[in-house]
Amino acid sequence: TGKALIFGLFLAFMPLVVFIQSVANIPPLPTDHPLYWIEDKYGWLIVIWNGLVGSLALSILMSMTPMVLTKIFETFFKMFDKSQSQLLLQQWYFIFLIIFVVLVTAVGNSLFQTLISVLKQPEQLLWLLARTLPFSTHFYLNYMTVQCGVEGLQMMRMAQLVKFTALKPIFGEDRAK
Repeated sequence: TGKALIFGLFLAFMPLVVFIQSVANIPPLPTDHPLYWIEDKYGWLIVIWNGLVGSLALSILMSMTPMVLTKIFETFFKMFDKSQSQLLLQQWYFIFLIIFVVLVTAVGNSLFQTLISVLKQPEQLLWLLARTLPFSTHFYLNYMTVQCGVEGLQMMRMAQLVKFTALKPIFGEDRAK
């Protein structure tokens, strides 16, 4: 059951990450487009949107993953101590980061077609990454910049505070921890 939930988590994240990538970049509009005046007058806003929204949304989405994975491990896997849960979290979160930060952003909207072609010819994976990753460099540079701020927020443990504050009235202080 636990492995099925982890697989379900993978499947649930894929459309979310692809959606984030699709709305995170506003292409330049032609001058005869009816909404061109927005780009002309508020071009700085589009630059900020293109630079930060995708990276920030992906960072927020990925910051929730450890909490969900830990809950799955503690509920559906037999753990002898917390260190086993932490080890599983480290292993699975690494896989999540590789798949959803590097691979999905590189292949973009053609995720399922790419997956099928890689399954048919696994030796083509490196060539595919060599072709697509250079076009994602701006995203990765922005992602690394956003990660500096995210690390500061993670040190403040805001997600845990929000979770505790929301669950405390429902379950009581001991269980909400």
